Amino acid sequence: MTMGKRISLFVLSIFVTSIVVMGLLSYKGVNDYFIKRLNGEILNISSNEVEKIDVLLEKEISELHGLASSSDVKAVLQGQGSVEGLSRIFDNYVKDVGNSEHIFLADVNGTILADSDRNLIGKSVQDRQYTKDTINKKLLL
Repeated sequence: MTMGKRISLFVLSIFVTSIVVMGLLSYKGVNDYFIKRLNGEILNISSNEVEKIDVLLEKEISELHGLASSSDVKAVLQGQGSVEGLSRIFDNYVKDVGNSEHIFLADVNGTILADSDRNLIGKSVQDRQYTKDTINKKLLL
């Protein structure tokens, strides 16, 4: 091989090597940039969705507190109200909200007084953990 061809091949190999190295460095830089942007966007979307869920939960809790403090509930707890009437109110709430299987009113002993599922009226939920938590903390659930 002549000296001219060797020089040409050497220059060509340096040129190709420099192009490959620059391409790899550019790819790495662009890839890292897009990964950082994607992670930032995903976190942003996630936090926005969490905020929306928090607002929806607060709204539903507020509605349940309003329902729990209604005169119909108080009357049934005092033994003076219409269980069937309150159960119909619960039916309407479950239909309107759409994300509850059923709702019920239980006394401090855990006995269901009114329920959107009439088959459960009179049953005890005292052994369930959510009932124990609610009674011990005196929270409306």
